[in-house]
Amino acid sequence: MSNVTGQPFVVTQDVALYLQNDIHNTEHLKLFLIVCAELKYAIWTQRNRRKFDGKNRLSVDIERLFLYYVRSRIKADFVRLVSDSFANLWCTGTTALASVAGHCLNVNI
Repeated sequence: MSNVTGQPFVVTQDVALYLQNDIHNTEHLKLFLIVCAELKYAIWTQRNRRKFDGKNRLSVDIERLFLYYVRSRIKADFVRLVSDSFANLWCTGTTALASVAGHCLNVNI
């Protein structure tokens, strides 16, 4: 999680089950909740593919799907959010997940 977001995240049982964490910075919390939700969705999707489709899944499959979901979310937010809101959410941290040059979006995952 920390590698993807470029910010220090610790995923505990409370975070994994209830999306609860002690983060007081609002923008940091928004990013954390979005990324956690995408991770949970990737895990759930791969679990269902294994259970119902009988396909063997590895942890790398979860990681790839997770990164795909995060990239898709960044692209959707780029279109739907005001530029300042987008920049505050995705273009911050030690390693920003996205950068904007004019009307071009660069996703850094």
